[in-house]
Amino acid sequence: MLSYNAKLRIGFIGAGVLALIIGLSSWVSSRNLAESKDWESHTFGILSKLERLSAAIRESEISLLSYLSTRQKIHVQNYENSKLVAIDAWNELKEQTRDNPEQQLTLDKINESFLKRDRLIHEIMLQQGDVVRIKALIVPIAEDIKRLAEELKQRENELLVVRSSDSKVKMLVAEWILAMSFLFNILVLIVLYRFLNNEYGLRVRTERDFFEKNTLLGLIMENMADGVVVLDRSGSRILLNDKSERLLATSADLLTLLDNLEAKQGKVILKEGTPEEQIILANGTALNDAEGKNLGKVFLLSDITLEEQISNEKEAYMREMLMIKTALDCVSSNIMIADNDLNVVYTNKSVINMFQTAKENIRSEYPSFSPEAILGSCIDGYHSHPEKQRGVLSTFNSTYKSSISIGGREFNLSADPVINEKGERLGSVVEWLDVTERNRKESQINQLNRELEENVKKLEYANRELEAFSYSVSHDLRAPIRGVDGFARIMLEDFSSKMDPEAVRLLNIIASNSKFMGQLIDDLLAFYRVSKVEPKSDRVDMKHMVLDAIEIINQEYQYEKVNTRISDLPIIRGDGSMLKQVWLNLISNAFKYSSKSENPIVEIGYLSGESDKTFFVKDNGVGFNNQYTHKLFKVFQRLHSNEEFHGTGIGLAIVDRIVKRHGGEVRAEGKIGEGATFYFTIPNKE
Repeated sequence: MLSYNAKLRIGFIGAGVLALIIGLSSWVSSRNLAESKDWESHTFGILSKLERLSAAIRESEISLLSYLSTRQKIHVQNYENSKLVAIDAWNELKEQTRDNPEQQLTLDKINESFLKRDRLIHEIMLQQGDVVRIKALIVPIAEDIKRLAEELKQRENELLVVRSSDSKVKMLVAEWILAMSFLFNILVLIVLYRFLNNEYGLRVRTERDFFEKNTLLGLIMENMADGVVVLDRSGSRILLNDKSERLLATSADLLTLLDNLEAKQGKVILKEGTPEEQIILANGTALNDAEGKNLGKVFLLSDITLEEQISNEKEAYMREMLMIKTALDCVSSNIMIADNDLNVVYTNKSVINMFQTAKENIRSEYPSFSPEAILGSCIDGYHSHPEKQRGVLSTFNSTYKSSISIGGREFNLSADPVINEKGERLGSVVEWLDVTERNRKESQINQLNRELEENVKKLEYANRELEAFSYSVSHDLRAPIRGVDGFARIMLEDFSSKMDPEAVRLLNIIASNSKFMGQLIDDLLAFYRVSKVEPKSDRVDMKHMVLDAIEIINQEYQYEKVNTRISDLPIIRGDGSMLKQVWLNLISNAFKYSSKSENPIVEIGYLSGESDKTFFVKDNGVGFNNQYTHKLFKVFQRLHSNEEFHGTGIGLAIVDRIVKRHGGEVRAEGKIGEGATFYFTIPNKE
C-alpha cells in the first residue's frame, strides 16, 4: 500500500503533467490564432495596396485626359506623380505577395501593360506619331490593367474569406481549451479535497486502532499468569501488574532481591526456610536507549515452587536410575529391556552403538522402525505368524533364543524374563549380538550429501526470506520514525517555552534518536538495495567521481580543513551510482576519523595491476587495531562509540557488498593513533 507522501507525490505529478499538457495546448492554440490573425491582416493590407494602385492608375488617366483637353503642363506633372504612386504601390504589392506565385505573375502582367501604356502616353505628350491611333491603342491597355487589378482583388478577397474562417475556427478551439483548463482546475480541487478527506479518515481509524490495541495490551498484562515488574535505574518500581502486586504483598523484599540479580535469569526465594516459602523464577532484561545508556530493568516473574518440589523428587529418582544405568552401560553386552507388549523401555550404550550404524538400513525394510519398538517391528515383519510369536515372546518364563535378519543385518537374540517377588512377569531382558560386518558406506555418504544439499537450499531460502523481511520492516519503519521526529521538533519549536527543562531535554533526545534511527533505516535500505540491483557496466571516471564525492561531503559536514591529496585515477567499467556510494562512504569515514587530528591529511590513489585496479583511501586519523579488521565490514560492527564518532555501522558493509557485486574485494590496514588505509579492488573489464 502506498504511503500518504507517495500518493500525494503521484497526485501532484499527474496534475502537473495534465496542467502542462493543457498549458502547451493553450499556447499552441494562441500561436495558431495569432498567426491566422496576422495572415488576415496581411490580406487586408494587400487589398489596401490594390486600391491604392487602382486609384493611382485612375488619377493618371484623368491627368492624361485633362492634358489632352487643355495642353497644360501641370497635368503632365500630375500624371508623373500618379505614376510614381502607382509604381510604389506595385513594388509594395510585389514584396507582400512573394508567397503567392499566381499573384506575382499577375503583377508582372500589370507592370508590362503599365509600361506599354506609359510609352504611348509619352508619345502623345511629346506629340510624336498619330495621336488618334495612339489613343486607340491606350484604351485596351488600360482596360487590361483594370481587369488584372480586379483579378488580384478577387483572389485576395477569396483568401480573406478562407483566412477569416480559419481564424474563427482557431478562436473557437482556443475558447474550448480555456474552458477545459477551467474545468480541469475545478476537478483537481475536487480530487484533492476527496484525497485529503480520505487520508484524514484513515488517520482517525489508525489512532482508534492504536488506542484499542493499547487497551488490549493492558488487559493482557493484568490477566497474565506471570508477574511483570519494571524498575528504573535506582531500583524504584515503574510498572507492576496484579500478579506482581500479590507477590510484593507476600514479601516486601521482592524489589530489592530483583534489583540485586546479576544474571539475566535467576531464582528468588521468598520467606526462605518457612512453610510459606515461595520460589520465583525471574527473567530480567536491561532497558537501554539507542545509545546503549541503561534506563532500567524489566522482569518476568513465574512462581515455580511446585515445579521445584517435583523437580527435586524427580532428581532423587533420576540419581537412583542413573546408578543402575551406569552399571548397565559398563557391561560389554548389548542389553535391552522390554515390557510385556514388547515396547523397549531401556537400552544400554552397547545396544545404541550397535543400532546406530544399522538403523537406516533397518528402516528401509521396516519403515516404522524405532529402537523403542524394535522387537514388535521384527516380529511383524519377519515371522509368518506374528501374533503367535508375540504371544510367545510376551509370556515366556525361561531363557528364549532366536535369530533375526533386519535390513540385511543378522542379529542373535537371547532373552530372559523379568519376574518380581510376587511372580508377576514385568517384561524381559534381551541381549543382542550383531553378527554382520558394517558396509555400504558409499550409499550412506551419498544420502548424507543429498540431505546436506537440501539443507543448504533451505538455508539459502531462509536467508532470502530473512533479507526480504528485514527490507520490508526497514521500509515500513521510515514513515513512523519521520513522524516521531517531526512531532518532537514541532513540540520543541512551539511549546518548549511552556515545558520544564527536563521535558525539553527528553524531547531533544527523542528528536536526536529518531533522526539517528531514520538514518539507520535509510542505510539498511541502501544495504539491501545493493543486494537486489545488478551492477551496470558503464565507463566511470573515478577522479571526477572522487571530486564530486568530496564536494558533497564538504557541503554536508563542513570538512574544509582536511588536506586532501588526490592522485590521477583511471577510467574503469562499473556501476557509476554504486561506485560513487563506495567513494562517499570511504572518504567521509576518512574525513570523520581524521577530523580530530591537528593536521588532518587524506590521500586518495590507486595501485595498478594487470587484471584489476586497486584503489585506496588513506588518513592520519585515530586508526584501529588490526586484530579487529574482520569486524569492520559487518553490519552494526563499530570499533568506536557513537559518542566519539557518529555513525550507523552500515557504511563499510555497503562498501563491501558493492565491491563484491563488482567481483572485487575490500581490505583495510590500520594502527591506533596513526590512521588507517582502506583498499578496494575492481576487476579490469576494459
